[in-house]
Parts: sequence; C-alpha cells; structure tokens
Amino acid sequence: MTNNYLLDTNIVIEWFAGGPSQKHVESLLKGPAGETLFYISFITVFEFLIKADTKSETRFLNIIDSNEWTVLYFDDIRELKLASRIRKDVGLSIPDAIILSSAKLLKATLLTRDKDLHKKGRGFCNITLLD
Repeated sequence: MTNNYLLDTNIVIEWFAGGPSQKHVESLLKGPAGETLFYISFITVFEFLIKADTKSETRFLNIIDSNEWTVLYFDDIRELKLASRIRKDVGLSIPDAIILSSAKLLKATLLTRDKDLHKKGRGFCNITLLD
C-alpha cells in the first residue's frame, strides 16, 4: 500500500531550517522504497522560493528535479470548484484552500503545523498536525 503525503509550506520551510518537523518527515522518507510518496503544491514552491536563500533554493530545486517530491499543479476544474467551496465554506485563505483541495483529490495525508488549517480542514481530508 502506498502512503501519500502532501507537505504544507510550513513543513517544507521548517524541514530546510532543521526544525522539529524535520525528524518526522525524515522518518517517513526512510520508509520502504515506493511505498511513501511526497507531494507539494505549486503554491508551496512559490511561497518557499520567495523566502529561500540561494543555497536553500538550489537544494529545494534539486529535490524537485530528482522527483523525491512531486509538484502538484492546479490544472483541473474539479480542483477549482473544490478549492472555491472550501474557501467559501470554511474561510481558509486561497493558498490553504488550494493545498487542502489538492490533498483531498489526491487522497493524501496533509502534514502541517498550521493549527487553523488543521481545525478548519479536518472534514475535507486526513490532516496530521505536527507540533
């Protein structure tokens, strides 16, 4: 069985900074080959690159180029409709609504440190709040 994880932007930023979530994500990375897949939203790529220094940007792009993490693009009308509904129904920000809709459609577990996203998004997909 394959475990799909969608990494929220805060998890990616913290992973690069060596923060507390890094150990949790690395333990998942050590799972059996092909059984754990990691995804990030194009929103995460955008948000990360805004804040990254040159060294982190290079490491980040190498991870993407090596296909360790698959980038999800927002190119399906179902995603637009679902993200719009999530934004309207629970009042999440547009980036969070997009990330949440991607996790739901992918049937992935969303890993986040965002307590508001965790609280408001629990009804849409499996979300793990990392402390």
